[in-house]
Amino acid sequence: MMEEHEVKRNLNKTVTAPDGIRYKLTGATIRLNEKTGEYWYQAELHDLAAPHSICICKLTDIKISKE
Repeated sequence: MMEEHEVKRNLNKTVTAPDGIRYKLTGATIRLNEKTGEYWYQAELHDLAAPHSICICKLTDIKISKE
């Protein structure tokens, strides 16, 4: 599970998404839930097998790959 403080260190590195597929971490977005005041983070993942595809998921759902 990736934490917010690990994003900069892992940008453009290979990670594993919840679907078990390996992607390149290309960005992260912070969002604010206006009703609760809580922040949540999304990860932008570049599909290594399909160059023009990306996947968006919860930052906490991805795992850092050991290369």
